[in-house]
Amino acid sequence: MAPNRSTIVGFFVLLAVVTFAVFLIQRSRVTYSQIDDLNFSTVKLAVLDGEKLKSSAKCFESHEKIAKMFADVLAKMRKSEGDIKMEYDKVKNNQKLSQKQKTREMSKIEVKWAELSAKYNSEIQAIRNTDMKVTERIQATVTKVIDRIANAAKLSTVINKGTRDSISVFYNSSDIDITDVVIKELDNELPSINLEEMKK
Repeated sequence: MAPNRSTIVGFFVLLAVVTFAVFLIQRSRVTYSQIDDLNFSTVKLAVLDGEKLKSSAKCFESHEKIAKMFADVLAKMRKSEGDIKMEYDKVKNNQKLSQKQKTREMSKIEVKWAELSAKYNSEIQAIRNTDMKVTERIQATVTKVIDRIANAAKLSTVINKGTRDSISVFYNSSDIDITDVVIKELDNELPSINLEEMKK
């Protein structure tokens, strides 16, 4: 008895489904044939303690100096603000002056404060610009030093150990810690930063 038409159609539909399923299974398999095992058999890893680098390398002292400059300007600004307020209140509460005289004197004080405030804000902006230049200079030098050390030691990867708040590496052997070498090289490369030069 010859198979009927619906049986033939069903067979081809089933064949198509099975073929498609096999194709999907083959495609979903991950192959690593393009990865050369030899590339990973000689991987050399090193760890850098970023916190220690910042606290020990000489060039980072520039940030402390900049922070002091910033604090000094803020202190002067607060003192001037207090002096201006006292001067303003003294005029405002002076019973010997007419209202017209008070208004004139208080206007002069307000202009004086506006000028002082603009001066201090300009100084703060200049300090921020200097800080940005110093940061860029340090980052460029740190990258250069790490690249040089990594290439000389044929390192594959340098991992930052992390901070107290965000630990990236929980343990590392001192044999693969290059922090002290980086600090020494960085101190040779950038022992100090001329902040006056950075202000330009």
